[in-house]
Amino acid sequence: MDGDDSVIEDEWVGLRRRFTIEGLEWETLEPSSQTLHVWRWVVDAEANLKTARHINDKLRRQHDEEKVELDEYTQHIRARCEERVKELDDEVRNLREDLESLLAGTQAVTSLLLKEGLEDVAQSSLGEQIAYLLVERLKMNEELVAARTNPVSSRERELTTQLIKASTELELLKRTHQDVVCQMAEMSDRVTLLEKASRQLELDNETLAYKTPISDEENHLAPACGVTRSTDHQAL
Repeated sequence: MDGDDSVIEDEWVGLRRRFTIEGLEWETLEPSSQTLHVWRWVVDAEANLKTARHINDKLRRQHDEEKVELDEYTQHIRARCEERVKELDDEVRNLREDLESLLAGTQAVTSLLLKEGLEDVAQSSLGEQIAYLLVERLKMNEELVAARTNPVSSRERELTTQLIKASTELELLKRTHQDVVCQMAEMSDRVTLLEKASRQLELDNETLAYKTPISDEENHLAPACGVTRSTDHQAL
């Protein structure tokens, strides 16, 4: 009991100290006023507690969202790193294949040079081998140009003659074909004109066939009219 009384006494001392801090005189206040002030402090404390809990919950949600974003970003970075590692592996593999192909080509060139008895060139660097091959190609081009400037052989002359003959015959066939096309166009125009003339002639024949009976009838009527008039004149 003494311990409890001591605790209670300390609480009363603390309460009075709180009144003093708030600028209130404990001894001068009525018990109801003291209770009202204490109640206000309790309400304020509850409001502050609710606000603190709300802020704490908001911070916790924000922390959870940031944690999710961080996890997603970490997964994205991990996936991008794995993708980049795969790309680098592919590039290394392609470079290795290119290198192997280059080495194979170099070995092939070296083998050809050795077969040609060019041991010194075969044992030189790749750049020197390429320079040598370029020089040789230039020499071959010059020899080819020189060969083309020389008089042609009999076989080449024969082939040239045949080519000229074939070209001439082809040109003649082209001209003949053009003449035939032109003649057929003219014949088509003439056939069209003849068809028009034939239709016109048929129309004229029908017209003549229709007019001929009328003319014959008029010719038969004309003499009869002349006899009648003559008789009448004599009677007068």
